[in-house]
Amino acid sequence: MITKIKNLYFRYKELINYVIFGGATTVVNMVLYYILMLIPFFSTDISLEFFGSAYKIGYLIANAIAFVGAVIFSYVMNRHFVFGNRVSGAKAVARQFFSFFTTRLLSFIIEEVLLFVLVEKLLVSEYIAKWPVAVLVLINYAFGKLLVFRKRDENGRIVTKSKQGSDN
Repeated sequence: MITKIKNLYFRYKELINYVIFGGATTVVNMVLYYILMLIPFFSTDISLEFFGSAYKIGYLIANAIAFVGAVIFSYVMNRHFVFGNRVSGAKAVARQFFSFFTTRLLSFIIEEVLLFVLVEKLLVSEYIAKWPVAVLVLINYAFGKLLVFRKRDENGRIVTKSKQGSDN
């Protein structure tokens, strides 16, 4: 029984680790957001006027700060535990982090728009609206796997499935 569980884990290790660390990243994001929302600056009616209407923006700023903290946490976890990617050198790590961060920007933009629509247009509390947008973590796995932490050979070239079994 234990052997079967181990075999299943090693067969799906990357996906299992992503579920674990993706969940942890979601927790980091949510905790940071809710802590920031305890600060009056973020939870009061800081507003910005667009097209003659005033919209609250404190929760969007809190979300942006929580996003940055969660992305840093996520990068470290994904690099070390999920994809096992070990680029070396400050320049290579900086390039990889920049790539990671930029792939997350799409999900951040979607999250901000969804929060705005839920809070300002559908009148959902900014405390409740954060939950449905948390599912965006699912698209981040695909971005990380396909764009950031791709397998590379000793020359730094991207290894495709067809090349993994060959001697090239």
